[in-house]
Amino acid sequence: MASLGSSQKLLEAYWVIAFYFSLLWAAFFYHAYPVRGVSLGDAAFCFFGSTLCCSLILWVIYSLTGARFLLNWIQSDTAAKAWIGQIGGVGLPEELCKLSILALLFKRRDRLPPQAMLFYGLMAGLGFGILEGVRYQVLRNPEVAQNAGSYYLLNLLRLTSLPFLHAMWTGIAGYFLGFALLHPERRHALWTLGVTLPAVLHGTYNFFSGSTFGLVVAVATVL
Repeated sequence: MASLGSSQKLLEAYWVIAFYFSLLWAAFFYHAYPVRGVSLGDAAFCFFGSTLCCSLILWVIYSLTGARFLLNWIQSDTAAKAWIGQIGGVGLPEELCKLSILALLFKRRDRLPPQAMLFYGLMAGLGFGILEGVRYQVLRNPEVAQNAGSYYLLNLLRLTSLPFLHAMWTGIAGYFLGFALLHPERRHALWTLGVTLPAVLHGTYNFFSGSTFGLVVAVATVL
């Protein structure tokens, strides 16, 4: 029972730390990208909506599409197949579930400029990054950490980088969505770019995350 209680407290600590870093990034984005007309209420809707709903949305995507099948490709010895698995099995479903939060916001509001949709995308990405950070702390990091020091370092890197990168990818999607709202005659092409470009960047980063090229992809995402 004592062990169970300790595990529960540790999990709660993970969530608190993940929220802490994500809120720091949210404050940074709010001051670094001032956009007229941005609503803090809508930003909170994107942030917490992504945190609370994306797990369910992701489950629906995996249940109704063939994306779960592509997850098996990630472990393939063929590089091209593993790369496609990362894009189609991880990048695309995760970007779709985050983009769905922006789509809900779009239904609740009139046309918003691309800069505003970019900011709301950043918030939705940060919210999803909390889920990723906690999941890595609970499942992945204990498996790969060699000692307590490396476990601490991995947790710190995951909790600072994952929310930020997810924010970048969803910010890109939001930017294209904003242009789709301004130019409805081109909405299909803009929506396609808004989904596929972040998904490709996301999957490619995952595929190369163990090498220097993963850092190159991360920098390219920011640029």
